[in-house]
Amino acid sequence: MDEMKKEHQKLHIAVFPWLAFGHFLPFFHLSNHLVQMGHRISFLSTPKNLCRLSQIAPNLSSLVTMVPLPLPPVHGLPDSVESTSELPFHLVPIYNEPTTSSNSLSLSFYTTLMSNSS
Repeated sequence: MDEMKKEHQKLHIAVFPWLAFGHFLPFFHLSNHLVQMGHRISFLSTPKNLCRLSQIAPNLSSLVTMVPLPLPPVHGLPDSVESTSELPFHLVPIYNEPTTSSNSLSLSFYTTLMSNSS
């Protein structure tokens, strides 16, 4: 009975950090700690950012799903930009627009999350 109670306490957590590497890595480390506690993680970010991550320990990898979330094209930015670390400072406000207020990013997020939840 106690084992069943423990199993019900496990969560599936969607982690969607701000797309700046200074935020990205701490959320990844937090995700690793949550996985070590037995929780499932769906880690959402741009494809390029996901490729930059270190590997999850093999014994924990079944609890982590990397969910690539492409950014919509943004007028004034190169198509390949997926993190603030790839931009000069004066372009960061342009980059912030689709990551904070775009309905297309929200739609992409929910579509991607739902397609990976099966």
